Amino acid sequence: MRIRFRFPPTGTLPEGEAICPYCGGKETVVHQTHVRKIKHHKINEAVVKRLRCKKCKRTFRHYPQGVSQAQQTKTLKAMSVILYILGLSYDSLVSFFFALDTPLSKGTLWNNMQDAGEKAHFLRKKFLQGKIKICGLDTTIYKVKGKEEIVLLLSDILLGKTIEVEVIENRKAFTLKRKLTSIFNQLGVEVVVTDDAEEMEALTKHNPLVKRQLCLTHLKKATSIRIKKLEKETRKKLLKENNEKLNILLKDLKRIRKLMDDLPPNLGENLKEIHLRYKDAPFPKRGEKASVFYQMRLFTLRLWQRNHDILHFRKYGIDGTNNTTERLIGLNGKIRYKSMRGFKSKSSLNNFLQTTSFLWDKKQEVDEVDLSCVS
Repeated sequence: MRIRFRFPPTGTLPEGEAICPYCGGKETVVHQTHVRKIKHHKINEAVVKRLRCKKCKRTFRHYPQGVSQAQQTKTLKAMSVILYILGLSYDSLVSFFFALDTPLSKGTLWNNMQDAGEKAHFLRKKFLQGKIKICGLDTTIYKVKGKEEIVLLLSDILLGKTIEVEVIENRKAFTLKRKLTSIFNQLGVEVVVTDDAEEMEALTKHNPLVKRQLCLTHLKKATSIRIKKLEKETRKKLLKENNEKLNILLKDLKRIRKLMDDLPPNLGENLKEIHLRYKDAPFPKRGEKASVFYQMRLFTLRLWQRNHDILHFRKYGIDGTNNTTERLIGLNGKIRYKSMRGFKSKSSLNNFLQTTSFLWDKKQEVDEVDLSCVS
């Protein structure tokens, strides 16, 4: 996919109507005019006017477009942010801007990235409105000073956009509940698509208004691995003893595989029927390995108990996978992260993720990204 960027323009003369920042007055007179040096790859100077408000008698500066109190222009700031997002390190950025005869220090470049992240986070919160019925939830790992940090990402499954991305302390259900309950209530979330981790299950138990849809990709993969393991162990046991119950177990495993592929509306009834055949399988004695019948008892019970979390996708017309969230995890940072040695602080990681996710969301709406929004 081609990505085009629209950088904020830079002018040399103040244009447009000046509004007093103190009282909102529009009638002003020129109090002072001076030329100031600026850092820009094409322009070295800009005219700045100091105006006096006729209403409140206070003075304020009126800058040209793209120029502010900072020495660097908004264009230069946006360039540094996008080049860092695309893969240049801070050292490489220093060399790049030095070649443009607009030297910027590593500290200035780092500050540009942090400012962009904070602005992007503010804008996402500002425009996070309306109803989002179906969300995807997943976590991933980044390294900060060599230590692993957990990043949570909440996505809009239908639109393929990031709702929230944040560094969290841990994956415990309490932490997830504290971070997400207000967002779920604000957006009116009805279904959240997650993997099969226990803390994800506990999250929805604490919020009865939100249903959980198990990611079918994770579910089918985990179920297939478990079935193959049980089949292998059962066939190995059949070689030693001719037990008809073992043949029935193999047929039940085959049936479960078919049920997981088809996911019929009466999935729960079928799983219950299979489970009842193994509900009396004895517990293993101390020091003994669990029998295949007891393993089957636990396996079928777990599937039966979770059958309600499997079939929500039919009602809401989704594919039942969390692929959208995992794709956004890659786009919002993992691809860029592969060429990095990690981050120096949690705030740096968080602002990096806020900026990248905001730019990707803007790109999905239009072909061009207006970087003035984060400059």
